[in-house]
Amino acid sequence: MSNILEYIESHYPVDQVLVNGRQGWPYLRYQYYVNHSAKELQLAGEESRALQPSQGHNAVSILRFLKNILRDAPYGFSNWFRRYDYVILTGSDARRLVADKYVNPFLDPLVDELAPARALFIENTSPSAPCRMKQVYTRYVVSRGGLFMYALFIMAVRRILCRRHKIVNKVILDRIEADLGLTIDATVFVEFAESTRKAFTHLFRMMRPRAVLLTCYYGREPAVNAAKDLGIKVVEVQHGSIGKEHPAYNVHLDIDKSCFPDHLLVYGDRELAMFADSRFIEKARVHPVGSFYIDYVRASYAPDPRLAADVSRYEKTVGVTLQWTCEKRLVGFISDAAALDAGILYMLIPREPQNPAYSDMVLPPNVVVIRDKNFYELMAYCDFHSTVYSTCALEAPSLGVQNILVDLDGLARSYYREVLSDARVTRFANTPDEYVTMVNSFRRLDRDVVCELHKGFFAPGYRENIRKFVKEHLL
Repeated sequence: MSNILEYIESHYPVDQVLVNGRQGWPYLRYQYYVNHSAKELQLAGEESRALQPSQGHNAVSILRFLKNILRDAPYGFSNWFRRYDYVILTGSDARRLVADKYVNPFLDPLVDELAPARALFIENTSPSAPCRMKQVYTRYVVSRGGLFMYALFIMAVRRILCRRHKIVNKVILDRIEADLGLTIDATVFVEFAESTRKAFTHLFRMMRPRAVLLTCYYGREPAVNAAKDLGIKVVEVQHGSIGKEHPAYNVHLDIDKSCFPDHLLVYGDRELAMFADSRFIEKARVHPVGSFYIDYVRASYAPDPRLAADVSRYEKTVGVTLQWTCEKRLVGFISDAAALDAGILYMLIPREPQNPAYSDMVLPPNVVVIRDKNFYELMAYCDFHSTVYSTCALEAPSLGVQNILVDLDGLARSYYREVLSDARVTRFANTPDEYVTMVNSFRRLDRDVVCELHKGFFAPGYRENIRKFVKEHLL
């Protein structure tokens, strides 16, 4: 997908769009990207799964979303009534099974270095029900559902009192939408964002945390804004791709940074270099720390003998990471490739394995959907990894697995041509015929060799790096 934000911020004075006397574009910029992406997905025959207040959705989708909110709202309810020094904003879908507990691999290790008894995890609602509390590694966790409903209440009260938020210079947004064929109810979105900011402001004033930690600042801009208004430090931990290929982390004009984090913990030096001259965050506030979960899987994961036996019946095995933005096309591509060589097994790795639609998929016999193991675990069984532009393309080589990326609409090369430039580790395929030839001819390297060739992408010494950051910036 084209970087529509670069175009907008280079051609329209969006820094002049104001809400309550401050810039409104930091709230809105990523929503315009989402709307533009949804339009492109529709043209490509894919489905957008993002539910945003600024976009129209059918009644069934909205009711399902609200049902999940109500389902999760009581989760960990008693944990709200404690004193915390740290608030963590994340999603329940980030959790991974480590030993016998579901761990948030991005934030639990960081909280362990702070004080687990003084940290509250506030988790977004997901399509599947959250893990049972006794299965969760985190000591104190709640659902964000209650805050979501509180924000809706604030929004409704303001409407009743005829105190709706107004957007100054909204004509700029109207012109963008008319020129680019976008449909966003910016006023409604700003209303909800400001109500969410107010809800988090009330929460932070009561708790007075020393810091707010999160994965993925975008989608949480009102919470970040509320924290920074109160002088509370905000730290983001990288959970996916954040390089030049990701529009949320590439800002093309000088705008208010009140919705951006104060510190950013990243995987490695590649990301550090990306922020050398950035309008998003100063390079000095970007800290390469590595990855807890990649280190854990490499050191501790024991393959399942039954799956290993099934895989051994094939000459080659490819793990295919799916993405909702190009899932239909990628599954079609892999199905066409599978028909060309029955000796290659393709293991599809969905983003939402609990989705019942995967049970109904009609696939060639050498294409299977794996729903009980995650991407990191499945790399132990694979000769190669494939995706279009998922962050897993960066992570697979750190687990010793080479990439063959499927270049649908030029997306793979757009994201990774300059980043994954070592042809010994990553190659790009345009057609199913080219792809199958590549699977059969790509020289398979020893896993340790692949890790060594890729070592610059993930900093070594994760635990030591985290301890150093905590000591210098959070204690």
